[in-house]
Amino acid sequence: MSHATLSYSNFRVKITINKVKKITPPAIRKRVRAPRISSKLPVVVNGKRGITQDISASGVCFEIDDNLHLGSLIHFLIELDTPGGKLNLDCEAEVVRLDKIKGKNKVAVKILNQTISQAK
Repeated sequence: MSHATLSYSNFRVKITINKVKKITPPAIRKRVRAPRISSKLPVVVNGKRGITQDISASGVCFEIDDNLHLGSLIHFLIELDTPGGKLNLDCEAEVVRLDKIKGKNKVAVKILNQTISQAK
C-alpha cells in the first residue's frame, strides 16, 4: 500500500493506492491474429490495381503501386471469381503497416467494414 499527499493552495488531498497494475504499451502487446490465408486476388485501391498477398477475417496484405499513409482510412475492392459468378468484396480499412520491398509498396490493412455484392 502506497500513500501520496497532494497540496494545493487551499486544500490537501491524501491518496492511498491499494493495487498497482502494470500496463503494457500497445506497441509491445502481443497481437492476437486471425489465421491468414495466402492468396493472389485482384484488389483495386484509388482506381489503381494491385494483388493481395494474404487475407484473414480481420485484415488484408497487398502490393500496389500507390503511396498510402500509415493510419489513413481507405476504401478498396477485392474481386472474387466464384463458381456462382464474380463477386466484389467492398471494404473500408485502416492502413496499419507499410513496407517497400523490391520497389513495390506492401500494405497491411485492418478491415473496419465490409460488404459483398455481385460484380457488375
